Amino acid sequence: TNASGCQSAGSATSTVTVNPLPIIASGNFTHPNACAALTGSAEITGSGLGNLTWTGSANGSLNNVVLPSTVTTLGAGSYTFLFEDANGCQSNSLLVVLTDPTPATAPVITASGATTFCAGGSVTLSSSESAGNTWSTSDMSNAIVVSTSGTYLVTYTDINGCSATSAPVTVTVNPAPSTPSITAGGATTFCYGGSVTLTSSEGSGNTWSTSASTPSINVTSTGSFAVTYTDVNGCQATSVATPIIVNPLPIVTYDGVSDTICETDNPFTLTDGTPTGGIFSGPGVSGNMFDPSTAGVGTHTLSYEYTDGNGCSNTDQGTIMLEGCLSLPNLEEIGYRIYPNPSDELIYIERGDASAAAEMSIFDKSGRLMYSANVIENPIVLDVTEWPSGSYMISLTINGKQHLDKIIKR
Repeated sequence: TNASGCQSAGSATSTVTVNPLPIIASGNFTHPNACAALTGSAEITGSGLGNLTWTGSANGSLNNVVLPSTVTTLGAGSYTFLFEDANGCQSNSLLVVLTDPTPATAPVITASGATTFCAGGSVTLSSSESAGNTWSTSDMSNAIVVSTSGTYLVTYTDINGCSATSAPVTVTVNPAPSTPSITAGGATTFCYGGSVTLTSSEGSGNTWSTSASTPSINVTSTGSFAVTYTDVNGCQATSVATPIIVNPLPIVTYDGVSDTICETDNPFTLTDGTPTGGIFSGPGVSGNMFDPSTAGVGTHTLSYEYTDGNGCSNTDQGTIMLEGCLSLPNLEEIGYRIYPNPSDELIYIERGDASAAAEMSIFDKSGRLMYSANVIENPIVLDVTEWPSGSYMISLTINGKQHLDKIIKR
């Protein structure tokens, strides 16, 4: 119907015909009347016109026959019949076994293993007779290797031409299951300490290369990981392996600042973190600069973090100690001054009264006397190069007045 409401003529009718499959069965049959004689026959029942074929102890065909039809001149043995009708539709297969009037002893089939197995496997079927065998596959050896589903027989023919057929052996080959796939829950390359979850496409029946049998595994180490799926028939399929790369963390070292720093010192650049190119953090740190006045007096922990080319980071920590060092006083205020303080080489002690001798004693942190003398030179020069870093107490007696102060070796 178009927009104007007009309708076209009705479409032509198509007829679809689904032809039924022909069905055949065994009717009357005649066994051979003598050993090795081709006097046997088999009636194949059914209906329709078509072609009849058979395989086994002998192969043959009849074209354009109407069922039912009788096949003659058959010897003792097993025959599998198929019928294809005029529509090209094929029937079921039909097994017919004919025997001699004085048959030989029927052979026995022995299987080398299970007769039910998975695709890709096989089983060897062996006849109890070493010679004179004709298998239902037309093979004439003592044994056959079977890798497909089916029913298998062997017919033995003795030296007199008499035959006997074994009991059938059914072989079932189960198909292989679909190959499972692995899904990664994140990146498959990461840094030490990270992980990724690998999940099988199958909810059950999994065996991972790690021996785990769960649907998913958590991976934290470098390796190649696969999963094998086993179905209800015991048949297996293995996934493509998923490679995992775990990059190590960089080795980072930072020992802090060993020198004693004064709160009044100028800001300075932090160094000695390895590998170079990392970032410092902590009290008084801005970028890679340390400001003593911002951190304040005390012992502080500083962190050094380095990130390598793989994006993996690691951190080490060190300490820095800040002293509340005194600034240089005026000589007139206390009669002396100490400078530079702190120092790592020479420290000068200058007296306001150059003519006055000084009794000087120096003690370490534990109170142990390190040095004592009555000195007249002005200024007094102390070489602290070999002293251990740290704070020391100095006692100065000038003109009978004792002064206690602190000097710092960086």
